[in-house]
Amino acid sequence: MNRLLVFGLLAIISFATNTGSTNLVAQIHPKKQIFRDVAKWPTTTPNKISLKNFTPFRAVYDRTYRQHAGPNTGDIRKDRVIISAEEISWDGKRSIAISLIDSGVVGKSDTTARTLSMIVHRRNLSVLFEIGPIPGTAKDYYIHRIEKGNAYQSKITTDTQQIRRDNKKYNKPGFGPSAWALASSGLRKGKKIKLTKPYSPTANPLTETYAGHILETKTITDGSGKQHKAWVLETTKSFTSSKVKHLYLIDKPPYYLGTETVDLDTGERKKFIWLRHTENLKNE
Repeated sequence: MNRLLVFGLLAIISFATNTGSTNLVAQIHPKKQIFRDVAKWPTTTPNKISLKNFTPFRAVYDRTYRQHAGPNTGDIRKDRVIISAEEISWDGKRSIAISLIDSGVVGKSDTTARTLSMIVHRRNLSVLFEIGPIPGTAKDYYIHRIEKGNAYQSKITTDTQQIRRDNKKYNKPGFGPSAWALASSGLRKGKKIKLTKPYSPTANPLTETYAGHILETKTITDGSGKQHKAWVLETTKSFTSSKVKHLYLIDKPPYYLGTETVDLDTGERKKFIWLRHTENLKNE
């Protein structure tokens, strides 16, 4: 399965860092001129945000995508993504434990259920610990821990039991669930947001989008019929195409409501990931 679909729920798209080059500026789509100087946008780091209104919750999302590899490339797949979040203590710090489950599709051997567990700082969403699937494999996993400026990572190949270790030093923390960080960035119409890139080794719904601009507020309806007034954040992974993604964000759980792909030339819209229902969990 394509790495961007590991958990399809809160999209983060990587932006090119050479937006100042003459060729790229000349080729940028006419309706994407706002991204012309994205490399110069101020960068938001964890010390500049504070998660608002958190309460333990569970959210279920429907996702529709096309297979990007293998003999069934191009086939439509429909599955679900389930996120739950609880407040915990990690090394004495107020933290949040996040669980992500990608359901896979019964009867489709080219999809496999995957799980990710992430522990982040309660206030600023910096990642502290993470276990998840290695991109490009179905059943191999990594373990990732941040502590006192050091990042410790081990990749485990389950069939051979091989373990690869990669330890690095970082001079500043990075976000775990960047979609939540975007939702906690003081959203207002016209605001440009660029987060420091996440540490997560896996592109997943919580860590796929790290830059975009706020278009407007819009009332949307989830799969249970409940309406939400959300901020619309526009993001792109290609400056030259007519396609963008619209993320729908709110300042309370589940923070991320869904993603639509939009063709700026034709106006065509397709839901990629969409909230089916959400519920608050009782604090014990």
